[in-house]
Amino acid sequence: MKLYEIEEILIPHYFMRFSKFVIGNLNHIQRFELSFNGNLCVYFHSGNKEYITRSYVAKVKEKLLMGGESND
Repeated sequence: MKLYEIEEILIPHYFMRFSKFVIGNLNHIQRFELSFNGNLCVYFHSGNKEYITRSYVAKVKEKLLMGGESND
């Protein structure tokens, strides 16, 4: 499957695109750190970390402020 196809399936389960290559679960985020280049580093409860690229930061922030509710 293509990543955008997987993303469509997972959206109702609080997953969201973080970059061209990463989809993450919003319910498993432990904390964020701001990077010098405008990206966000996301730390998950599992100990893994990923980066939210600048083009996705606003979308993720909006989704988190809405409490994960989807308007799609």
